[in-house]
Amino acid sequence: MTITAHMTIGRKMGLGFGVLLALVATLAVVVLFNLDNMHRQFSFVIQHDAPVIANARHLLTLVVDMETGQRGFVITGKDEFLEPYENAVAAFSGLLSKEKMLVSDNPAQVKLLEGIEASVQEWQDKAAAPEIAMRRKIGEATVDAQQLQEILSQGEGKRIIDRFMALGHEVEVFFSEQGDWEGAFAMEIIEKCMTDREDGQRGFLITGKEGFLEKYTAGEQKELPAYFARLRTIVSDRGFENELKGKIDQLEQLAADWTYKAAEPEIAARRQMNKHPETLKDVAVLLEAGTGKRILDRIREDFKKFIAEEERLTAMRFTSASQASRRTTNTTILLALISLIFGGFMAMKITRGITEPVGKLTGALEMVAKGDLGQEIEIKSNDEIGELSTSFNRMVGDLKLLEGDRQRAVEELKLAHEELEDKVQERTKELEATNETLRLAQFSVDGASDSIFWIGSDSHIRNVNQAVCKTLGYSRQELMSMTIHDIDPNFSREDWGRAWEALRVSGDVVFETTHRKRDGGMISVEVVANYVIFGDVEYNVAFARDITARKLAEEALREREELYRNAIAAADAVVYQKEFAGNTYSYMGAAITDLIGYDVDEVTPELWLKIVTQVEMHGSARDKSQSELRRLFINGELPVWKGDYKCITKNGETRWLNDSSVPIHDEAGKVVGCLGVLQNITDRKLAEERLHLSEDRLTLALEATSEGVWDWNIATGEIFCSPSWCNALGFDPSEVEPHIRFWNRLTHPEDMPRVTKALNAHFQQKTELFECEVRLRMKSGEYRWILDRGKVVERDEDGKPLRMVGVDVDITERKQAEESRAMLSRELDHRVKNNLTSVITLAQLTAQSTDSIKDFVRLFTDRITSLARVHEMLAYRQWKGIELEELMRVAIGPFHAYEQRLRLSGPEIIVSARNVQPLALVMHELLSNAARHGSLSSEDGIVEVKWQRHAQRVVIDWSEQGGPPIANPQEFGVGLRLVSGFVEKEIGGKLEVDFNAKGFKCVIQLPAP
Repeated sequence: MTITAHMTIGRKMGLGFGVLLALVATLAVVVLFNLDNMHRQFSFVIQHDAPVIANARHLLTLVVDMETGQRGFVITGKDEFLEPYENAVAAFSGLLSKEKMLVSDNPAQVKLLEGIEASVQEWQDKAAAPEIAMRRKIGEATVDAQQLQEILSQGEGKRIIDRFMALGHEVEVFFSEQGDWEGAFAMEIIEKCMTDREDGQRGFLITGKEGFLEKYTAGEQKELPAYFARLRTIVSDRGFENELKGKIDQLEQLAADWTYKAAEPEIAARRQMNKHPETLKDVAVLLEAGTGKRILDRIREDFKKFIAEEERLTAMRFTSASQASRRTTNTTILLALISLIFGGFMAMKITRGITEPVGKLTGALEMVAKGDLGQEIEIKSNDEIGELSTSFNRMVGDLKLLEGDRQRAVEELKLAHEELEDKVQERTKELEATNETLRLAQFSVDGASDSIFWIGSDSHIRNVNQAVCKTLGYSRQELMSMTIHDIDPNFSREDWGRAWEALRVSGDVVFETTHRKRDGGMISVEVVANYVIFGDVEYNVAFARDITARKLAEEALREREELYRNAIAAADAVVYQKEFAGNTYSYMGAAITDLIGYDVDEVTPELWLKIVTQVEMHGSARDKSQSELRRLFINGELPVWKGDYKCITKNGETRWLNDSSVPIHDEAGKVVGCLGVLQNITDRKLAEERLHLSEDRLTLALEATSEGVWDWNIATGEIFCSPSWCNALGFDPSEVEPHIRFWNRLTHPEDMPRVTKALNAHFQQKTELFECEVRLRMKSGEYRWILDRGKVVERDEDGKPLRMVGVDVDITERKQAEESRAMLSRELDHRVKNNLTSVITLAQLTAQSTDSIKDFVRLFTDRITSLARVHEMLAYRQWKGIELEELMRVAIGPFHAYEQRLRLSGPEIIVSARNVQPLALVMHELLSNAARHGSLSSEDGIVEVKWQRHAQRVVIDWSEQGGPPIANPQEFGVGLRLVSGFVEKEIGGKLEVDFNAKGFKCVIQLPAP
């Protein structure tokens, strides 16, 4: 038994803790004394030095904010950039006053802060304020320029001028048809006056120089009113009031409308823009002076000195405080060691008095925990642990009684657990099946290729699938914070209520619209909207499919169809499509009216039965009846229907038409109609009739005259030729050997097989007459085409030919005409194919270089129009070559506003018809690039084009001067790629380009014509 054996646990612990508290109290007194000393040392550092340095750094940050905000406004001109500048200016003075108060005990630092304050004010007065004021003036000029651009973008002036010119052209054509050249000339002068006025107005809009308005005012005040009065006098004198008076009134009204609705507002807007001549160059001059930079550098240097001095003083104070801290630390360590040693001894003594009986109790409890309820302990002490042992013994007895009850409860719980586990497993399987179905449905929706939207009745997007995010470029969270109006510019908020009610009534609706992507691009979509109710909530479930490619393909198809129609019109042909089921024409070309005089809606199969008076079929169909031919055609046994129709037009004229058609089959292969072409062959038929008449005359000549006649003794080979036959070939009759071998020597070797075949057929009586076109060599060596016709007039008893007579007709001119027509046809076919290829290439390259349908249509139309002008010029010259300078002038046509700045020089060189169109497109693209990006985009820029012939090539030197600075690109743009493709692939030439500081240059080498 120790001294503490009869003490309670509370007293034992109180004794131990009392000793420890006494030691801790002693330690605390010593530590507090030393901490008070440390506090006095560090308080000055914390309460004075740290705020001073922090405020100085904050003041420097405010100066940086002033500079950043001011520079941001100068660069962008946007007022929101001035917010950090203004906030910094407002906070700077107050914070500087506070800093002065903190360092008031240091006069040198106060003086340095006053110098910084003066420098900041100097920077505001001499740099920031003047630069901000200048930038505001530039912003006002930008607003005026935007106003002018907005007026010009409305296109009112162009629309009025286009109507004026179209109506003026009608009046001019009317005068020309009437042979009234004075009226036509007066109208032409009026059009020129309007053109001069527009040129002067446009020149002023581009340059802002009043001198350009001279043409505008001169046309208005002098020539135009006078020529309108003269035109009215001519109309009155000629008696054309009914035809032209209304049009003249419209022309005068259009001229007035153009002046007051377009020209004057645009001129006024340009003059307003001229009132603000300031540019960014003026701001750059202020910045280049460097006043603001010098002052700010001085401010930063002063702040650097101020902070350095404060940091030096702080370091001194911190060193003193650190020494006090080390003394406190050493004292605390010594007292702590003493307290630990004495306190540890007392803790060990008291702990043993508690832990030994507790260990016995713990061991007994462990055995009870293992199920051994036979434990009993005895602890002889008067404290709480002795009482605890008595209670433990009573608890063991009670546990023995409870063990039996526990065993019974365990069995019941086991049965209930097994039943609950079975129900949990069954419910788990049901939930897993449901979750799998939901995951599959979600996967199907997210994996769908079509975009799917769930839209609420308030037009907000509730949910989307992954295809929407991929197509539009938004995340799902971004889309669910938007409305359908944010992505569909065609669907206004005002239309939503009506559309929602219509969808609720119909249940579903299909329509086409456009969606705006995140990057601003537009796509065409086909939308299937469905009205659904889910959980008492109404939704518009919309399925959107991207049809942009289809729309572009449809547009390209329409353009190709238009080209095909133009090609067919150029060939003077009419295309039709006939349906056998209803015996109707599903399509008939509008040119049918030019052929037979009837309108398209008047042309029916019944009309053809009335106006066709004679039908001549070709080939194997020549001897078959019309009913038999129709049966063969419908059964697919006649692959091509080809015949000539003689018909009476609506005005009573007789005309021959050639009909060529092919069958149209359905999916089962059955012939359901035909597609055909009608062509006017009246001239050819008349020529054939004249040829038949010539044949009749030839027959008479064979019978009655010897002119151009030959007589051949087949058995001996002797032949007689009339003097006219000899003279036609340039021979004197005495020079002609009277034998068939002489004729054979004159015949072109390539024609002999054909002659032999025709003779054998006639000798064998397969043909009534011998007829062959053959080339005979004249005495001069030149070949002439001869139509050689003859007939066997004598045969022996076995039918062997003995004698043959005939006549030769010179058909050289006819063959040359046929050759010319064939060549023209081949050239036309070649040109149409080339033009289609060029159109496809232009469409592809234009699509690559534009971001919107509007830009694509404008640029593509310019290029096609240039192609059409050159095509028209070639057709006018019957596909012959064109002089190079004339070709250049045609290319300049759309750029007439720059004509005074274009220099053309070079010798007369004819460009072949094959190279005219590609070269014209090359010139058009170079001029377009110069006007948009090159020298013509500047007021004083010029373009100089020179050409020379060198040996086997033509060299065109294109040079631009006075334009904006240009950089050497990594690769050609669309325009230069187009130029390169036409020069090298279409023409077979070579292109060299040079981007230098003076301007763009290129050299084009072409094969010499």
